[in-house]
Amino acid sequence: MDIYEAIKKIEAFSETYPDAYSGVGKWAPTETQIVPSGDDADHIKIWFNLGEGIDGDQVKAMRKQFLHDLHQAHPEVEAFTLEVRVEAF
Repeated sequence: MDIYEAIKKIEAFSETYPDAYSGVGKWAPTETQIVPSGDDADHIKIWFNLGEGIDGDQVKAMRKQFLHDLHQAHPEVEAFTLEVRVEAF
């Protein structure tokens, strides 16, 4: 699988993830970006803005849960370096 196929899988997963999310808080990003890093052929940058009202500990837990669930659903993306940022503002 090339990086663009992996990005498409992650995008599709991210679009349906709010319905599947079972962690703390509510997963409802106001913004999402999933792009190749541009520096490395196997590095994907994933960024979510979950909006206001979510504290730092909750953001960390939500990031961890997203990565876990993504790897469970699509173990093939483990071949790539995933840089995931989850923020709330």
